[in-house]
Amino acid sequence: MSEDRPSDPTSLAHEIREARRAVLEAIATLPETRMYRATERAGWTLKHDLSNLVARDAEIIHLLERAQQRAAGAAIDASEAVDLRRIRGRAMHAAHEMRLAALREHLEHMGERAASAVEAAGEQLERPLAAVGREAETLLDLARAQVEHARTSIEAIRKHTG
Repeated sequence: MSEDRPSDPTSLAHEIREARRAVLEAIATLPETRMYRATERAGWTLKHDLSNLVARDAEIIHLLERAQQRAAGAAIDASEAVDLRRIRGRAMHAAHEMRLAALREHLEHMGERAASAVEAAGEQLERPLAAVGREAETLLDLARAQVEHARTSIEAIRKHTG
């Protein structure tokens, strides 16, 4: 595995924290009014994109907690797809309703919770993930995708606010 794709929980948690720190730095001086600028995704604003980061954090936290509750080796399967949509939807909606200062704090808090969950997960990260609508094959892949999504968000913030 290459260095840019960490495979151990500690390194991946570090990547999550670093990516979140970069997002927080990018929005540190952002005025509230700029949060409503459109992004390349049809119908989405920067605030939608940041709220989606929170929703993805909630999903990772939920899946890692579920993995630790299940028997060793049990896959997380498509039967949880409805629960995951509800969890993501609630988290995204709640984050989207926040003012920017509160959203910054929430992004920091949820990013740390996700990173801590990844660190605590250990070998659970290798569990198969067969959830509908997800390209990730394991929880590790899902966590890596979260890091990449955060990096994409940073680019969008810089592009649409610069």
